[in-house]
Parts: sequence; structure tokens; C-alpha cells
Amino acid sequence: MVAIVRESIRDLVSGDHTTRKTTEGSELNMTDTFPDVRHAPERAGLDAGPDRAGLDASLASVRALRDLMLVGEQFRQATAEHFGVGVTETIAISYLSAEGPLTPRQLSQRLGLTPSSVTSVLDRLETAGMAERARHATDRRQITITITPYGQSAMTWTQLHLEKALRELGTERLPDTSGILGELAVHLAAQTAVVRLA
Repeated sequence: MVAIVRESIRDLVSGDHTTRKTTEGSELNMTDTFPDVRHAPERAGLDAGPDRAGLDASLASVRALRDLMLVGEQFRQATAEHFGVGVTETIAISYLSAEGPLTPRQLSQRLGLTPSSVTSVLDRLETAGMAERARHATDRRQITITITPYGQSAMTWTQLHLEKALRELGTERLPDTSGILGELAVHLAAQTAVVRLA
């Protein structure tokens, strides 16, 4: 599941937004457009009649996901403050931890920043001791960015707090939770591509 999510993220930043395989193996057209959902449910193409219960459940799930994302942003802000770096630096470290060494260009694509802005981010990460730049092992003209042992220990510390939050759900629910979150990450990556094409 993690590999599928990483593939989806890589496709998002590389510009391959056309199709994506769902967990059922069917192909999802990523260029589909969606109705305007800023107004009434009817305008959004949603049935406000017999399927009202389904609509209510869907909206409740969207609100729960929104709340999770907002709390996640607060958690990231708190960890950034703890380690004395900015939020952007914590996002960069997350990519380096999840994907391994990246070039400055790859990292700029992941972060949605210009190369000059990424240079500033890397300067701050190196000052904090969390990442380092080095010449590529086979192509000396190219620079790669890697997470340092201290940067990885910061990620481990952060993940321990996430694990504690998950364990509050109860260990018996963790397998189902992991599967749902993994699938949700894939589908949210797909919708991110749709939004970028809109």
C-alpha cells in the first residue's frame, strides 16, 4: 500500500495525472471533471432524496477528514517548533525519510517551490543538522540531498507520537485503520491530480 501511495505522489509531481489503478484493479480517469459543490447538494449532482442517509454519511466523513487534516497541520507545526525549524523543513524531511535521497529539482517538485526557495530550505536543514547535500555517487555533476542520522531520529520521535495516537483506537482496530488510511491516501492523491488539472 505504501508503494502505491508513493507512486501516486511521484506521478502527481511529475505530471502524469491521466489514469490511476484503484485497489479493485479498475482504471480511474484522472481527467474527469466534478460538479460545483459550493452550493446545494442538487447542484453537486448529489441526490437529496431517498439517498439522504448516504449523503449525510459522506458529508460527515468529509468533515472528519477535514478535521484530521487540520489537526495534522497543527501537529506538524508543533513538531517544527520543537525542533526549531519551519513547517516547510519538516515536509522536506518527511519526503527524504519516505523516499530516500532526492535531487534539489525532485525536492522542489515535491514541495511546490522554486529551486531558489528550495536552496534556502536546504540551508536551514543543514544548519539544523537534519539533511546534507553531497555529490551523486555515479554522476558527480549532480547533487543529492539525504536525511542525516539526526534528521532520521527526529522523524522516529515524531512517528512515536503518531503511533501513540493510533494506539488510542485500540490495537484490534489498527489493521483495519491501516488499510483504510492507505486506500484513502491513494484516492486523495487521485483527487489532488484532478484539482491540479481543473
